[in-house]
Amino acid sequence: MNRIVAVAVGLLLGMTVFLVPELSRLSDAANPFADFAAFYTAAKSDWRSLYDLDRQYQIQSEFAPAPRERMAFYFYPPFFAALFKPLAWLSYGQAFAAMILFDLLLLGLALTILIRHLDLSRNQGCWLIFTTFINFAVYFCLLKGQTSFISLLLLVLYVVAVNGSTERHYRAGVWTALLCFKPPLAIVPVVVLCVRRYWNALLTFAICLAVLGVISIALVGW
Repeated sequence: MNRIVAVAVGLLLGMTVFLVPELSRLSDAANPFADFAAFYTAAKSDWRSLYDLDRQYQIQSEFAPAPRERMAFYFYPPFFAALFKPLAWLSYGQAFAAMILFDLLLLGLALTILIRHLDLSRNQGCWLIFTTFINFAVYFCLLKGQTSFISLLLLVLYVVAVNGSTERHYRAGVWTALLCFKPPLAIVPVVVLCVRRYWNALLTFAICLAVLGVISIALVGW
């Protein structure tokens, strides 16, 4: 056990050493754009020009000049862009730091829910947290500003709702609808709801999806 802990601590230190220098080079135009560049672009865009590629390129050129072919496009639904609008008040570096803190908050919440729902012991919970933070994928998603932590939390909430009491199954429909910020993620959850015949959850999913659609149309128009 001591050897395992020693190796894990070494991995944790290695990931940290890898992370810090990369953070200092986020504004370097010679590096490939992080996924977050697209979200920051959406935050700085007007609603009517959200999908105007010329406008997107103009905005990105202001904080990270690079050839047009390396541009990070925003291709998510309009309602998802509303999540990032407050970042428009911050510089790119400040916004990216805020995104990292936000992602860590979501990751911590997901781990907390898993520990409680799986009824893990204190030792098991510690190992879950420990193995999470020696995982390269976690650091990669942080550096790229990806949506993986949002997806993880929504999927955790979905699984808890599906396996919870009958009167709470409708919550699974809410989380499935929110997963439609990246539609392929919602396919399996919808299939599970259909197979299990959770009609109230499917009805909630349809209603929430319709509401998100109306919000999107209201934001950017037809």
